Amino acid sequence: MTLAGYTDIGYKYEENQDCYRAGKISDSLGWMLLCDGMGGLSNGKMASHIAVDVVSSAMNEELLNYVTPDDKAEYMSRICQSANRAVFDASVKTGNNQMMGTTLLLAIVDGQDATIFHCGDSRVYHYRRRTLKQLTKDHSYVQELIDAGKITDEEAMRHPQKNIITRALGIEPKIQFDIIQLRLARNDILMMCSDGLSNQVTQETMLSVFRYNDFYRVPRLLVEAGLETGGFDNITTVMMQV
Repeated sequence: MTLAGYTDIGYKYEENQDCYRAGKISDSLGWMLLCDGMGGLSNGKMASHIAVDVVSSAMNEELLNYVTPDDKAEYMSRICQSANRAVFDASVKTGNNQMMGTTLLLAIVDGQDATIFHCGDSRVYHYRRRTLKQLTKDHSYVQELIDAGKITDEEAMRHPQKNIITRALGIEPKIQFDIIQLRLARNDILMMCSDGLSNQVTQETMLSVFRYNDFYRVPRLLVEAGLETGGFDNITTVMMQV
């Protein structure tokens, strides 16, 4: 199992509100985590870092106690709810009536079993045998328009309200997550990214980067592709290869 990641502030903002971490506990057991904060002033950065700190501190050796994928899903649910509550409580304490929240992606891979928790519009992609598939579905206003048949995927990338998300950590005391469980094959790659990449770079371009580059170069090259198309947001990618 190998891990790699890269992040860039982009050209528009003065701080990076994306935050990611990853860890390998053994040759076959590892995890990765990505949060993209939102909120005025430094609230977005605070939200993403709180969530990442809460979740990552619960990983590592404790993860060995959870054997089956369902065990891991229950464990992930508890720590993700704890992260949501921590962000919510921090938002209440600020007392400045400014929104504080963050997306969350958490994946645990144990051998061939992957369990993914998802909230918001950050994405997970699965690369296998020269094909790239989006696993997560955005919790966003634009995705609702797509589902209703009102706009196409291409129109969504240029939609003026594409940054409005409908689900995020820290908005309510409890949060609902999408859960994805899948079996991986040798050399499969899971890639997480913030919307700074997916809003700017097409899936076809991402696939080309995967096909023609070494695993460890892909995260930086994807971020650079996002910068080349404008760099209008923070851009982060983190990847795991089985």
